[in-house]
Amino acid sequence: MRLLGYLAIRDLLATRWSLALLVIAVAIGVGFQIPNTANLAGSTQTLLEEGLVWGAGDVRVEPVDRARFSDGDATARRVVELTGGRVVQVLQLAGAVGTGGKFAATPILGIDNPAPIRLVEGSADHLGESGIVIGSSLARRFAVKVGDLIELRVLYSGLETAPTDDDLGAYTMTVHGIAGGTSGAYRFAFVDRRWLATSLGEPRAASNLYVHLANHDDAELVAATLPVADRSLLAIDWRADDPQLPNLIAANRVIDRVSYGMVIAAVAVPLLALLYLRVLRRRRSLAILAAIGLSRAELFAISLLQSVIVGVLGSLVGAAIGYAAIRYFERSPIFEWEGLSVRPLATAATFLTPIAVVLATTILAGTLAAWRAARTRTARILQRLE
Repeated sequence: MRLLGYLAIRDLLATRWSLALLVIAVAIGVGFQIPNTANLAGSTQTLLEEGLVWGAGDVRVEPVDRARFSDGDATARRVVELTGGRVVQVLQLAGAVGTGGKFAATPILGIDNPAPIRLVEGSADHLGESGIVIGSSLARRFAVKVGDLIELRVLYSGLETAPTDDDLGAYTMTVHGIAGGTSGAYRFAFVDRRWLATSLGEPRAASNLYVHLANHDDAELVAATLPVADRSLLAIDWRADDPQLPNLIAANRVIDRVSYGMVIAAVAVPLLALLYLRVLRRRRSLAILAAIGLSRAELFAISLLQSVIVGVLGSLVGAAIGYAAIRYFERSPIFEWEGLSVRPLATAATFLTPIAVVLATTILAGTLAAWRAARTRTARILQRLE
């Protein structure tokens, strides 16, 4: 085996320009796919964080036949017992925010601490009776920042009836934070739930319970079993609640598969051509090796070993290129909006999977060349008949 390895390396070094081209072809495939895999993984993770961690959770629970839970605390404890998850209470009312007599209608969400929102700046802790967090879109519209005052209007009656003066709450609030992200927070306003519920006249009220599970994939089962255990609850898992989110995640998977397919094709074609041409150009050397006693299996092994060496060298160079690309995308994300940034997710699999796929492609491409090497017609070549 040592002799075969020596012969394979010597033959590769005999035509260094060909070796360089082979290594470059593998390196480009690995170097392209590593950051692509990392960016797609980071995109999927960001989508889950925005939609579930900073959104409506894995399962959203609301009353079956009422506008809200009159005792959100008791219902939250019941849901925790049934699911084992973490429950966040939210009270949602219609309203508006604005300054200088100009207002923009927006949902007013009463939240607890810790808040189910991602902040661009400021804090959502201890909002109390006069603190508010507004979405980044509203902050830009009214040119307010953390520490500024903003007017809040809350509609305490249902939208189906004409409100009276008693149904409308008017408050001057201090902006404690700016919310961003894609889960709607960028255009909502957030206040303390206890204060909002007390102002409503239902001190423990909650419109929705957001259930956060340890495993996102358990959401469908939990949503199906909750109403069976308690008929007063309506449970909606995150896939049914927001079809756009699972569709985007599925799209990432499709893009990932297509990307791997393109890399396999882009690597396999030039490698197959270059390796096969190497064999054709070095038929006389192969014939000499066969004449001095090497078997067809040994000629096959020498050629295939060359493919492995090329794959390993190219993968090492490609891994370095991929690492540099990941560092670049960490500094310059592929997507930024409303404080949301999609950055690459670098794990061991981010590097090992592309390397394994491209290395396997290299070996498969080299198999045909190795087969051709093993089929060298020794006598005819040495007699210069071929």
